[in-house]
Amino acid sequence: MMASMGKLTVIGLAFDVVGVILLALSFLGAKTRQMVTMAGAAWGGNKVVFGSLMLQRTDARFGLPLLVAGFAIQAIGSYCQGRGCALLSADSAKWFYIFLVLYALFYVYRRYYVSLLFDRLYRELHPDDE
Repeated sequence: MMASMGKLTVIGLAFDVVGVILLALSFLGAKTRQMVTMAGAAWGGNKVVFGSLMLQRTDARFGLPLLVAGFAIQAIGSYCQGRGCALLSADSAKWFYIFLVLYALFYVYRRYYVSLLFDRLYRELHPDDE
C-alpha cells in the first residue's frame, strides 16, 4: 500500500514539473526582437502584443490544469497514506504517464499552431524584417 502512495506522489510531482515548465514558457518564450516591437506603440493596436498574448494564454491554459492536477494527486496520496486507500494497481500508474505524454504532445501541436499564427501576424506588421 505504501508503494501506491509513493507512486501518487511521484505522479503528482511529474504533473507539477510539466505544468510549471509550461507556465514558465509563457513568460520566457518571447524573442528579443519581438519584445522590442511589443514595447512600442502602434496605431490601431499592436499585433505583436496580441500574438504574444495568444501564446501566453495557450501556455497558461495547458500549464495551470497540470499544476492543479499534480497538487490534487499529491494531496490524495498524502490523505490516503496510512488509511489503507487502494487507489493504484500495479500497472495503473503507467496510464497517468501516458496521459501526461499525450497531453504534452497536444500542447506542442497547439502551441505550434498558435506560433504560426503569431509569426504570420508579425510578418504582416514587419514585412521587411525577413
